[in-house]
Amino acid sequence: MIKVEEKSSYIEITIDREKNLNSLSPEVFDALYEELSKLNTQLNTGLNVVLIRTAGDRAFVAGADIKAMSSMSSEDLSNFSNKAHKVIELISTLPCVVISYVDGIAYGGGLELALGSDLIIVSEAAKFALPELKLGLIPGFGGTQRIIERCGLGLARRMIFLSQELDSEQAVELGLVDYMAQGEEDIEQLIENLASKSRESLMGAKSSINTFFSKNLEIGIEKEKEEFLKAFESENAKEGITAFMEKRKAVFS
Repeated sequence: MIKVEEKSSYIEITIDREKNLNSLSPEVFDALYEELSKLNTQLNTGLNVVLIRTAGDRAFVAGADIKAMSSMSSEDLSNFSNKAHKVIELISTLPCVVISYVDGIAYGGGLELALGSDLIIVSEAAKFALPELKLGLIPGFGGTQRIIERCGLGLARRMIFLSQELDSEQAVELGLVDYMAQGEEDIEQLIENLASKSRESLMGAKSSINTFFSKNLEIGIEKEKEEFLKAFESENAKEGITAFMEKRKAVFS
C-alpha cells in the first residue's frame, strides 16, 4: 500500500492503490503516518527532499474513500478526519522539503494531501477539484485553509463553492501548483537543485515560512473539523454519499 525507497539524493514515498485510484482510506493514513513518523526521526542523514507520488497515471489520489466513509459513524468519521490531519500536518513539518508529484486527478482529499507539501509539481494530465459540496460535505482534511495559503480567497471560494475543476495549465497559472514537469528528468533536476542547498538554510527557511501561517491555520483547521462533522451528520450528506455510490446526481432538500 505504501512503498518507501531511498534514492541517491532523496526519499520516495509511493501510495499504491491503483485499482482504487489511490483513494485515501483509514488504512492508507495509518500506513502513511507510520512511515512518515519513521522518516521524521531518521531525517538527520543529510537528505533534503522527500518525494510523494502514487501508482499509475490515471489518478494521483481520487479523493477520500467514499465507500469506506459511507458506513462510518460520526465517531468513525471524526477519527478518520483526525488521522488525515495528523498525516498532512506531519508532511508539512517534516525536516526536509516535501514535493508532491501529481500525475492524473487530484480531487478532494487528494488535493488536500498535496497541499500539505512544500512544492507541488504536476504532469500535463493533472486535474484538480474540491467537489465535496456535491456530496453534501465540505473539504475535511485542511482544504478550506491550505488552499487559501496557496492561492488566495477568490480561487478558494470558486473551487469550494462551485466545485471548479482546474487543468494543469490553469493550476500553474493560478498558483495552486508550482511547476509542470515534462518528464522524470525535470523532476530529477528540481530535486538536485534542492539537494545542492545547505540543509541548515533550507530547513531554516521552511520553518520560518511555516511560522507565518501557523496560528491562523490551527484555528481554521479546528473550525473545519467541526463543520465537516456537522455536514456529515446531515440528511443531505446521506443523500450526497448515496448518490455518489449509485452514480447519479444528488437531490438535496
